[in-house]
Amino acid sequence: MNRSVSHSRMGIMFQESGLLSDLTVREKIATIGPLTGRTDNSDHVVERVGLSRLASSRVSQLSGGGRRRLDFTLAIYGAPKLLFLDEPTTGLDPVAREDLWEQVAALRNGGATHYSECVIHKSFTSRVDTVRGG
Repeated sequence: MNRSVSHSRMGIMFQESGLLSDLTVREKIATIGPLTGRTDNSDHVVERVGLSRLASSRVSQLSGGGRRRLDFTLAIYGAPKLLFLDEPTTGLDPVAREDLWEQVAALRNGGATHYSECVIHKSFTSRVDTVRGG
């Protein structure tokens, strides 16, 4: 498998991204998507994770929970087959946390594999692994 194809099949949610914070939510997604080979409708993904009302907001102006939802949006954009999540629920309120895990479950039912440090919600995943030493 060539590198560009494999990258388009992976989604990664880092513990903290911090990149391109001067862009709006919509601009950041529009910038990152093509760089990683995603070609599906970014507005659909924004709506799915509940960021529609924040799409015109600057990333730097988002709350911690809003930034985490954006990071998750970028990770699931393109319906990846392999999803890496680094502490995905940090900064999320209980409702947003449960919503994130439900979305992970929906991705799993669609054939995605999820890797996360948050083993507490292993019922939502098909396989859970951890990375030692960071």
